[in-house]
Formats: sequence, structure tokens, C-alpha cells
Amino acid sequence: MQPPDSTPGTPSGAPRRTGLRVLMSAAALVLFGLLAARATQVLGPASPHVPLYNSDCAVPVLMCQADRWSFFDLYYYGQDRFAGWPFFTLRAVSQLFGFHATPQHLHVWLTVWLLGGAFVVGALGKGLRLLAAGLYLLVILAQPEVRFILFELAQVYPWQMTALLLAWWSLRQSNTLVIAHAGSAPPRRAAVLFRVRTFLLAFLAIWTNTVSGPLLALLSGAEAVRARLVAPHAVSGRHVLWRWAEGVLLAGAAFALEAILRSRYHRFSRLHFGNRYSTNLGVDWAYLGQNARSVLETLWNSSTVPWLILGTVGAVAAAVFLWRTWRSATPPWETPLLEGAVLLLSTWGLAAAHVPLLILLNHVRLNDYSGRYFLPVFLFGTFSGALAVVLGMGLLKGLAPFRVPLRAAVGAVAIVGGAWALPPPEVNPEFTELQATATRLAQLKPGTPLLGGYWETYVLASLQPQGKLPPVPHEDSYQRTMWWAREMKSRPEVIVEHGDFPAAGLAESPEPWLFQYETLLRLEEPRWQHGAGRTFSRYRNVNAASQPHTASPAATAWNLCEPGTSLTLTFSSPRERALVMVGLWRSKPPVTLTAQPLVEGSAAPPPAVPMLANDRLHRALLEAAAGSAPLTGVRFTASPTRSGKPTDAVCIVKASYVMDPAMDASR
Repeated sequence: MQPPDSTPGTPSGAPRRTGLRVLMSAAALVLFGLLAARATQVLGPASPHVPLYNSDCAVPVLMCQADRWSFFDLYYYGQDRFAGWPFFTLRAVSQLFGFHATPQHLHVWLTVWLLGGAFVVGALGKGLRLLAAGLYLLVILAQPEVRFILFELAQVYPWQMTALLLAWWSLRQSNTLVIAHAGSAPPRRAAVLFRVRTFLLAFLAIWTNTVSGPLLALLSGAEAVRARLVAPHAVSGRHVLWRWAEGVLLAGAAFALEAILRSRYHRFSRLHFGNRYSTNLGVDWAYLGQNARSVLETLWNSSTVPWLILGTVGAVAAAVFLWRTWRSATPPWETPLLEGAVLLLSTWGLAAAHVPLLILLNHVRLNDYSGRYFLPVFLFGTFSGALAVVLGMGLLKGLAPFRVPLRAAVGAVAIVGGAWALPPPEVNPEFTELQATATRLAQLKPGTPLLGGYWETYVLASLQPQGKLPPVPHEDSYQRTMWWAREMKSRPEVIVEHGDFPAAGLAESPEPWLFQYETLLRLEEPRWQHGAGRTFSRYRNVNAASQPHTASPAATAWNLCEPGTSLTLTFSSPRERALVMVGLWRSKPPVTLTAQPLVEGSAAPPPAVPMLANDRLHRALLEAAAGSAPLTGVRFTASPTRSGKPTDAVCIVKASYVMDPAMDASR
């Protein structure tokens, strides 16, 4: 008699097994949700356990908050090595549901995406799902060097790792389809869909970071070998190259599409902003020896070095085991040990493949061998080392009978250990003060540009509510959002932060005049606000206050790089006093200007006076001598010792001004 829940032709245990799988899947999702919530709480941008929230972190947040859409959104603003898809994805969601994206929202998205990679690693470890997923989570959450980098909003790696793992999983699924239809061609539609999925996931990984391209070629080879080992009846030796070639072709097509996308981004950037924003990336031929020493020294001094050594030993053992399995007439097909060996060797290969890249590419040296570039080595090297230890324990004679429960127990303990290793919830007081300062500024002067250094402007703008202050790094700082700089000359006021802006003067003695982005700024209120260790002064845009005058030649046609050349300004009406100014395109190399007052009639003019120079702005206060004729104009003359090419940036004058002397903020 059949059990009530069984059906004819169906094994009686099948519904029970299905129910158990559903229950376990639900439990895994609940556990994942709790772990992600905990990580979000203790590793967010306000946490003292991650790098202090800065302008590099703020740029992705500003991309999430933007309401404009263009090709410039395809990559991290002003940098073509970091895909922008995570940020405009959150932007679309925030606009759809009507909320203002914050650093906390982006951190939640990053955490869910990053930790979700554990499910993919588990799927790649057939027969070792719990163990593989648990060890991956443990490395991410408990290894300080890995965790410190992965949970920073400015890093590409949290987005790349899961995308790369998904593309790897899709490569395996494509091979599984071939194995499932051994001796016959897979259904055409299914084969096409599998290839399209692999192509799209490969494109996502490569778009996120182009290094994913060669890594996927490496993984394609590993998966081709695995297919031969798992199912030699379906994938013979001569078909291994075909399986590898298909993966390489799909990855290559994705690489080509990303190159087209990148070129479109470069073209758009050049046409709209005058800069291609192309990363200076090349082989560092002249420094290979120095690079090798520095890279190996960094690895040796890392806390992950014991795991890297264990992973290397395990990878050698796995390679030997897989070679013997290949050569054996009766290989242990489809065993967890074989799957574990493939996973171990592949993840170690991902770590090892980055070492020559770190040595070869000049970008690493130019950034002082920053630890963030070593993240894939730390992550996958540590994972392969931990996996090697557990697989090795299962081979011990005394533990062999308990191999399966041992692996499951270690996986469960690893998940608990990862959760246990998370730090307590704390708030960095510096972040709290930054956020309070940003909110106060936005409430006092909504929509007013914030002018200062790169590290001061973007970070404050991203922490403000809607109606934020547009961030405008000064002209000697790195600029990622050119559209706000262009708008500055149309704004009546500007807030200036003094911390990293030498031309603005010290907070105790702000400069009375500034010239930035073709805008003449007059000090209105020094030390207007303080907060987060920063001092802000309020300046007024006085472009419109310039009095009528004519220039001969036109100011923008005057070549300061020709020694002794001059520019004559003629006032619209004679005057006793005049404050005259010239705004240059750049301030380096420096140039010295003198101002020669011009008077009516044939009377001898007053002597020329040296102009005061502050960065891009040169100014002089001219006065007619007592009892002499009034001033009709001024002649600016470049220093006779100045020389250079007419194309030098300092040779270009952007604007000339004649101001009412009563406006002189330096009086």
C-alpha cells in the first residue's frame, strides 16, 4: 500500500526530499538575510571598522543620486576602469520608488551583492555546497585585510567578485548541458540561451573590471578539464579544446563589446568635457625588478601569507590528483573530492594570476603598491588555503569515515565564525560630524556651489539631503563632475572650504578675491561656518559688477608668453580710482604683470605698479595723482623675463575686470 502523499510511478521518498530541499533553501535565505543585515549594520560607511568615508566613496553615491543620464554614467565618473552599472541601478530603483539614495543605501546594495557570491561558490562546489559557501563567507567577513577593502564604497572588487563568480558558474552550466546530452547535440534553443547567458554575465564581469577577461579565459580551461574528468563519455580528450574555445570566444566577444562601450564613453567625454578620461595603463618595463620585490614583500608581510602558502601546497596536490584522475582508467568521477580539487585549483589560479599583473602594470607602482590591488590574491588565496586544509583533513585515515559530516560541520562553523567575527555596531564620530555639517550647509544655502579641494567637496555633497550643494573642486584639483563647475559662474554665491585650497588662503585669513572657472569671487563673510574640522567662508559672484571697458587686443587673444607684450584696457569714462584685474587660465608656471595707469591728454602718466598675484588672479588698485588728469585706462605688461610657447596654459587670459574700488575686500 502506498503512502497517502505518494503517486504511482514516483519514489515514495521524492516528495520528502523535495520538501527537505525547500526547507533548507528557505533556511539558507533567512540565514543570508540575517547575516547581510548584520554586516550592513556594523560595516556601513559610518562604521569605524572600514576606511573613513571620503570623496572616492562619495562619487558613487553622487552617481546614485543624479537625475541626469548620459554615456558618462557608464563608468565611475572620470575613470574608465570602474563600471557604473551598480550606481545607476540604484539610481533607477530610487527614482522608481521615490527615495533619496544615501551612502547607507549603496552599502546595503553592495553587501547583498557581495555576500550573494557565497551562493555561487556553493553551487560551484558540487557535493561541498555548505563547506564552499561557508569558507567564502568566513574569508570575506573574518579576514581583516579582505573585509577592510571589500566593504569600502570606493572599491571595484566587491562588484567584480560576484559578477566573475556568476560568469564562471554559467560556463559550468553550459558544459553541464553538453554532458546531459552525451552522444547527441543539445536542444538548439537551450544551447543558445545558455551561451547568451554566459556572454551577458561575462560582459558584466568584464565591464566591471577588464581584468575579468583573462581570468574567464583561465576558468574556461579549468571547466573544460572538469567536464572531461566528470564525464569522459561525453567530453573526450579531443573535445576539451572545443569546450575551452567556446568559453574563450564568449569571453572574447564580451571583451570586445566592453571595448566598444569604453570607446563610446571616451568619445562622449572628449566631446562634452574635453578629456577622454582614459586610464594611463601600460607595462612597466623599466621597473619590473622593483615591482617584483615590492609585490612579493607586500604579500610576505600580509596576514594572509600562511593561507597563501597552504593554498599553493593544496593547489599542487590538487593538480597532481586531477592529472592522475585524467590518466586513470577508473577515475573517481563526480565525487566531492574531485569537485573540491577543481574548486581549489581554480580559486588558487585566480589568486596566482593577479601576481604577474601586479608586477607588470604601471598603475600599481604609480599608486604606491596600495593594498587594494592585492585583494583578489588575499581573497582567493585565503579561500584556497582554507579549502585545502579541510579537504586534507578528510583524507586522514581516522577521519575518512566522517568525511561528509565533517565537511558539512566545518561549513556550518565557518558561517557562524564569519558572523561571530563581525565587529560590534559602532558609529565613527567623524562620520557623524561630517553628516551634520553637510546637512547644516545644505539647509543654510541650498543649491549654492561648494568650492574647495577634491577630498572636501564630494564627501560633503554626497551626505546632504536633496537640494544639496553642487561640489566644485578648485581648478588645481581633480574634477569628476564638470557640469557643476560650468554652472558656477551663474550662481550668485559660492561657499569656499579652505582646508585643501591654497589659493583661498588660510581659514584665519581668507583671500579677498578668487578667480575660478571664469568666475570672479569677492569675500563676503570670512569664517562663515565651521564643522567636521573644516572652515567655510562665503564669497559672492561679482562677474556682473565689472564696469564697462574695452580691451586691445581682446583679452583672450593676449599672449603673455611673449616677453614685454601688453594689453590695454580703456575705461568707458575717466575716473580717479580703479580696481583692475586679470584672470588667467592657469597659474603655473608663474607670470609677473605690471599695471601702467593711462591718463587724459599729454600729461605724464603715473609710474607702473606691480600687480598682486593670487593663483590665477592678478589685481592692482590704481589712483590718479593729486591734481593730475583722471585715469582713462590701464596697460598690463608681461614681465620681460617671461618666456614660453604661445600654447602654454599660462599664456591665456580668460577675463579682465574693472571694479569699483569701494568693493575692494582687501581694504
